[in-house]
Amino acid sequence: MKKHYLSSLLVFCFAAVAAECQQTTPVLQQPTVKDYALKVGVKEVVVQRQAVGGNDLASVETLCFDSVGRLTSLRKSGFGGNKVTSYPVDNGQFEVVDTVERATYLFAKNSKTEQNYMLRRTLRAVDGDVVAVYHYNDNGFIERSVHYIYAASGALATTVQYDYGDAGGVAGRKLSSYSKSGKVLTMQSYSADEQLLMEETYTYDKQDNPVKRVQKFYDNPSGKPRETVETRRYTYDSHGNWTTQQYSLAGRQLYTYSRTIKYY
Repeated sequence: MKKHYLSSLLVFCFAAVAAECQQTTPVLQQPTVKDYALKVGVKEVVVQRQAVGGNDLASVETLCFDSVGRLTSLRKSGFGGNKVTSYPVDNGQFEVVDTVERATYLFAKNSKTEQNYMLRRTLRAVDGDVVAVYHYNDNGFIERSVHYIYAASGALATTVQYDYGDAGGVAGRKLSSYSKSGKVLTMQSYSADEQLLMEETYTYDKQDNPVKRVQKFYDNPSGKPRETVETRRYTYDSHGNWTTQQYSLAGRQLYTYSRTIKYY
């Protein structure tokens, strides 16, 4: 795999801006209720995390949303400090869209050189579905690519991710399958020589929240794979949002999360 150099990509894209691309658009970071496994209508959420029988400090997060579900502020306390972030956040990134090639280029600024570099390139099919996403580091070299395969119904069925080494060659591959609702069901990780390294399987409850993850590690070819099992138990309010979550590893409960939710 050849290296992808920053200079040629910049020349191509900015030339395309003048001829065929839409206007450059700033990208603002602003999560929504869906990113926090919440349903629309939530005004404020206070999340408390407490270790069970451990020495970890408790932490508290307070999230505030507007009436359409966009995060407006996030306050974190615990672990020795407090931090408040207001949204949307302007991180200096911007997009350029090539309408002919159906490609979107995301640019960021290298904090050391103060030069813009391409962070991500997204390719879409005629119907708008994402078919491939390429991620680059601040030196202009490709780090990974993700390729999307859809079922006849149009739902995402499979993704194939390639990770690349410093020399540009493929260093590993991940193959993931998805449910009809877009949740990961299985994921396999392979080495550069296509040896299976790790396999994950996921189980979800009726609210589509993960209740079990099983990981198998194949790092001992002569013996049985090592296995870890994570489980989560939830209680829900009348709106279908979980209010408590108990996280366990290998049958031992490690953390309890509680959410106090206010609605509009």
